[in-house]
Amino acid sequence: MDLEPEQSLQVDLGHQFNLGNLEMEVSTYVIKISDLLRWTPDASGLWRPENTKDVLNYGLETSLRYQKNIHQHTFHATSTYTYIKTKDRTLGKELIYVPGHKVTAGLGYSLKKLSYTYQFMYTDEVFTSSDNAYKLDGYGISNTGLFYSFGKPLKIRGGVEVRNLWNTYYESLPSRPMPGRSYHISLRIDI
Repeated sequence: MDLEPEQSLQVDLGHQFNLGNLEMEVSTYVIKISDLLRWTPDASGLWRPENTKDVLNYGLETSLRYQKNIHQHTFHATSTYTYIKTKDRTLGKELIYVPGHKVTAGLGYSLKKLSYTYQFMYTDEVFTSSDNAYKLDGYGISNTGLFYSFGKPLKIRGGVEVRNLWNTYYESLPSRPMPGRSYHISLRIDI
């Protein structure tokens, strides 16, 4: 299999804004790629590397972070949004497995050594064939967790998490469902 080396030209522009307890970052980019190396499934379902001759990739990434302390209480919120456009300019089609939109949002609360988090993640639909005839639906999942920190000089953090809280059915590859609701117990020790 003869593969050509990938070459690209990229322009990226970004800025960070701070306003009190609010921090915002915005960046945009354009990438022109020749001979993009990527793995794609063949007719039998076996994934093989191949070159895509002429690809244009552009997008926007944003993030917001907010934190407020009131006495011993800490409230925080985060969010991100990503817009991605990837086009095989030879075929005039979108590249496979690249979602057009991704969104995350999180809320958190802490009181002394106890903290709670909630996170929502949305991933847009993706094409699964190079001719864009087949696609997987977009999906949103939520995760939540309760954590407790203790110890000096060792920092120990224990927690309980519920991932895919609402037991959402979704696939990241065709005919391969991702896990439903699951429960996790963790113990982390920082030395």
